[in-house]
Amino acid sequence: MIPESNLYNPANQSKEFLIEHFIAHTKEFKSIREDVLKNKMKYPPQHYIIQGQRGMGKTTLLLRIKYEIENTPELNKWLIPVFFNEETYDVTSLSDLWEKLLKHVDAIWKTNYIAETETLAEQPDYEKKCFELLIKILQERKQKLLLLYDNFGELFLDILNEKETHRLREILTTCADIRIIGASAVVLEGLHDYSKPFYEFFKIVYLEGLSKDETFELIKKLQEKSKTPLNLEKNKAKIETLAILTGGVIRTVMLIYEVILSDHDGSALKDLNSILDIATPLYKHRIEVLPPQQRKIVDAIAKNWDAISISDLSKTLRVDGKPMQSKLISAQLNQLDKNNFIDIKGTTTKNKLYQLKERFFNIWYLMRHGDANDKCRVKWFTRYLELFYGDSGLKDFVTEHIKKLESGSFKPDMALFVADAIANSSLIDSSTLKLLYKATEKILPEEQRKTRQASLVKNVETLIYQLIEKIDESKADNIDKLFEAVNELPGDIEGLADVKAYLLSSIGDKYLDFDNLEMAKKCWELALSIDKNDINALVGLGLLYTLNSIDISKGKDYLLKYINFVQKNKPDDFIKKIISAKFALALNYFKSKMKKNKAYEIILNIKAEANEDKNIIYSFGQYYLVECLILIWNNEYEKANNVLLNFFSKTDFVIEETFSYAFTDILKLFIAKKQYHTALKLFEMEELKLKDRFKPIYYALMTYMKEEYPDEVSKMGSELEEPVKDVIKEIEQMAVDYV
Repeated sequence: MIPESNLYNPANQSKEFLIEHFIAHTKEFKSIREDVLKNKMKYPPQHYIIQGQRGMGKTTLLLRIKYEIENTPELNKWLIPVFFNEETYDVTSLSDLWEKLLKHVDAIWKTNYIAETETLAEQPDYEKKCFELLIKILQERKQKLLLLYDNFGELFLDILNEKETHRLREILTTCADIRIIGASAVVLEGLHDYSKPFYEFFKIVYLEGLSKDETFELIKKLQEKSKTPLNLEKNKAKIETLAILTGGVIRTVMLIYEVILSDHDGSALKDLNSILDIATPLYKHRIEVLPPQQRKIVDAIAKNWDAISISDLSKTLRVDGKPMQSKLISAQLNQLDKNNFIDIKGTTTKNKLYQLKERFFNIWYLMRHGDANDKCRVKWFTRYLELFYGDSGLKDFVTEHIKKLESGSFKPDMALFVADAIANSSLIDSSTLKLLYKATEKILPEEQRKTRQASLVKNVETLIYQLIEKIDESKADNIDKLFEAVNELPGDIEGLADVKAYLLSSIGDKYLDFDNLEMAKKCWELALSIDKNDINALVGLGLLYTLNSIDISKGKDYLLKYINFVQKNKPDDFIKKIISAKFALALNYFKSKMKKNKAYEIILNIKAEANEDKNIIYSFGQYYLVECLILIWNNEYEKANNVLLNFFSKTDFVIEETFSYAFTDILKLFIAKKQYHTALKLFEMEELKLKDRFKPIYYALMTYMKEEYPDEVSKMGSELEEPVKDVIKEIEQMAVDYV
């Protein structure tokens, strides 16, 4: 994994690592390298500015040039590469620059030339004499300097006064001992204004974003030495999708690699969210440093997503309730353009369109600051790309068909026909179907929309039957896709809402089978949001909240609602359903440490309600254990022990996770109630092997029975000392809670 500090600051990477992983912008590197090799600087050389948006690899390119010079004998004998990073805040004048370069050569040669500047201090031509001292030293040693200056524009060139700017141009035009390769994330105004000293002075190297193929090759190189490499072919669609969304910004591509590497099975959208979280500090700073008016304009452009005109921005933006003047917007847009924030697009008229340059920044803004519609827009755009680059066949056809619908070139009658045909295919997921119908509806005349509604109901019903068949067969690796398909079914069509609730509730059961409690909870809650009386969801949530101690009070509410509904409506398997819920309610009271008598009353009433079919009470093994807990709580120790022994005689008992939560409580509660010998008899039942399964509880019991078994605790290993102390604390607390 690449540390985040290294990702945002390549200078923290080792020379070997950076060279080995330098893949992007090799063409630009080779061109500059060839120029540096050929130009021996006998005469004033050509100077460079590397320009590109943040994260595009400018710093990495500067460092790669530096390392190449250091590693090339024909260069390192006479050329000294000096790298100033993008946090070089101490250079604010020409004299500062010469002082810093003198300190740098002092560090290389173990000299103290900088001390000579003290004799020059406070002289009116201090800057000039510092420069002459630096050049004298270089010429005496037959050395030349290549200054690789990151953020050269904002941190240095833009802050020089007019006199120093002219002075620097004069030096660079006449001096053959210093060469500059600077980098800038913004467009330097002075390089394009003929009235400025540096008009067309520097050779500008533009860094563009990586293509899909270059992105793929970069990630391929990054993982060559990874212990857990990706299956590149399997993840190609995801890599290409996110590469397009990031605009090929190298830093973001590196983030993509790290996220995908740590989550092999995530969807592109899930990976996208992870990357957005990592990028938040950088992007948050980028928007916060903008002046208020520019920030407001960027907000409007970002939320529009597509390129927007000044006239449309004027309708959106307000200043004290009035539309922002077009001239003011235009002036701010020009500044944003110079700072590499926006793209300006020409049209067939004199009007221009404006869009955020870095698309990933736009996505981040929408996902973090947009409303529900904005987030949905990005969500569907991501899925569209993942579909287009990852699948083939019918799905590709659907994609192209939607494009034709949106172009307005498709006949309405045929559009509805094609939509119905596609919707009947089991290969099309519901999200694609939703997009298809949405695009179709837009081109239909009013009278055909009613036909479309009826057709949608028919086709969604067909899809539902397909989904019902898939739920029982579904395995852990595809239940997520099934949930997504069901969750996206239309919930506002008469007759389908209840079926959607049923499907979500059934999928919740399936998630429970796979021990995914969070998704089971989500499914049941969604089902209840559609059908508040979905009994499967009610009991599912009641048990989940109770058994896992998520929210005991809320679990009780679900269970009571479930019991009331079942008693009123008496559905199939009424007795079994009511007993199941009442046992869970009794356990809920136990976990809440309240209503001891009520819990006991529930246990007694369950047997009365079962009438002749009393064995139904014990159709689920854990109910023996719940009854046992309630009996111990109510000091019915002999009855509790008999229930437990009955349980062992009727079942092939194995201490599994299903039973452990209650069984450990039974053992600890017996001890808390000072029923030491009852607990000991359970531990001595060889067939149960409880001593091995619950050693900390056993040695806690032996601690209480030390007078009878003085040597038993001595058998305990040191690793059990802390766990046993913790168990004893729990037992002592139970003695207070369950009086």
